[in-house]
Amino acid sequence: MHKKLGIRALALVLAMVMVLGLIPAASASSAGASHVGAYKTIADYLEAQKTTFDQIAPETEVEFIVELENAPLANSIPAGMKLADYLDTQRGTVQADAIERQQAVMAAAIENCADDIAIIRTYKAVLNGFAVSGTYADKAALEALPGVKRVSVGNTYNVPEKMEAEGELITSGEMMNSDAANAEGYTGKGTFAAVLDTGLKVDHEAFIGEKVQGAVITAETIAAIIGLNAQGDLYKNAKVAFAYDYADGDDDVTDAQGHGTHVAGTVAANGDSFIGVAPDAQLAIMKVFPNEGGAKDSDILAALEDCVILGVDTVNMSLGSPCGFTFESESVDAAYNAVRNAGINLMVSAGNDYNSAFQNLHGTDLALAGNPDYGIVGSPSTYAAALSVASVNENLAFGSFFMLGDTKISYDESPDAALKFSTLDGDYAYVRVSGVGNANDFAKVDVAGKIALVERGELAFTEKEQNAYNAGAVAMIT
Repeated sequence: MHKKLGIRALALVLAMVMVLGLIPAASASSAGASHVGAYKTIADYLEAQKTTFDQIAPETEVEFIVELENAPLANSIPAGMKLADYLDTQRGTVQADAIERQQAVMAAAIENCADDIAIIRTYKAVLNGFAVSGTYADKAALEALPGVKRVSVGNTYNVPEKMEAEGELITSGEMMNSDAANAEGYTGKGTFAAVLDTGLKVDHEAFIGEKVQGAVITAETIAAIIGLNAQGDLYKNAKVAFAYDYADGDDDVTDAQGHGTHVAGTVAANGDSFIGVAPDAQLAIMKVFPNEGGAKDSDILAALEDCVILGVDTVNMSLGSPCGFTFESESVDAAYNAVRNAGINLMVSAGNDYNSAFQNLHGTDLALAGNPDYGIVGSPSTYAAALSVASVNENLAFGSFFMLGDTKISYDESPDAALKFSTLDGDYAYVRVSGVGNANDFAKVDVAGKIALVERGELAFTEKEQNAYNAGAVAMIT
């Protein structure tokens, strides 16, 4: 533990040195005059500013992830076997019984080791252990208990940026070539994809379930599964085959923020106007962000536990924190490895941050070859068990255009709603008006019932427009 903290502290010092290296000289010197003067060197100053877990105030309320000595169930599942099938074997039954006996003993020991400690989650599949609330002062007492392998302080991830991007999904399949894959029959049929995010607009037309082909998860399937953290009305329809709010502890996954709906749509929407990459996949919607605030490790682990119990094929987590370590919490890292061991594809967002060289003094916004930028990618996508997935912006744009033969010509609409070019219907002849569109220019040509093409310059658009109207033109392009 101390070695790990030492590595982190060194990483923080190096990161702060690099940041200072990006500050203009004038700013750096003024900072030194006001803050560093009390220290002999910059290194002394940075050492005094660094923060580690050892500096958390003892009375601070935290959540601990307490991992016990014995391995979780997911680490023992034979390749190609689901957890439910493993538990039907003699080996699986013996292991599950042993974990339950161990946890019963350890739960009593944990709750008795300090007055303010409470167990808030129990894990068996991805982690053999508990999520525990208490104060930071309780950490040493928990670590000292026989049978405890390690104790980590749980992370909280900030809520993603709000998304309103249905329009981009209309053409994103063409950009990614997923429409071609769909045409070849790769539609996600028979697969079950979990989305850990801000929830879902379940009544959106893209998730009503009527178009799903080859659904394998039914209401009866979900009802027959035992041992889930989730409880309640979990099955919504053939598309949303499972839905639960782990942050608030109920089956209402209403997405007040929009990000989860956007992600779920990208994965498996099947609407009239747009579809996702896998339109026939069924979804497990796992809301791990409350309507206000961040997602906690304790809730994320509970959702991942249910992913293993449900036997999902893939997990998508669009969450994290920038500048990720290859592992931060050994217990959480072990849980992610257990998900992978269960045969589940774990895909995590690389993040939306730019790079550490943005607005540097070189003026290139690029890192130097001798100091490559690799630290902006976010945790936990940087963990070994996760596939780090970055997004790209849609390369097609929506806009107004008219056809000139086979050529699309874009244009900006008139601010006057009654004069919008898009209100025209049908085919029209066009006439080029020589000059800049004054009254004499229009007197030289017949534009009645036609579209007038007018050069820019000299006259205001409104004056050109009035002259075209007086000459009988149905529209003007300038």
